Amino acid sequence: PVKQAISSQEPAVILLSAKNGERLTEYAERLLAFLQKKHIDKPDLFDVAY
Repeated sequence: PVKQAISSQEPAVILLSAKNGERLTEYAERLLAFLQKKHIDKPDLFDVAY
């Protein structure tokens, strides 16, 4: 398959699922920390969402 060029301005849906609200919050916080790490230069949100 050919990877389609997508503008970095496009929104991306990242689905999170957990057994309860507490775990969901933990997953969301871990994802946010991953995306905010300084050594990651503009992560491709479509790859993260996949």
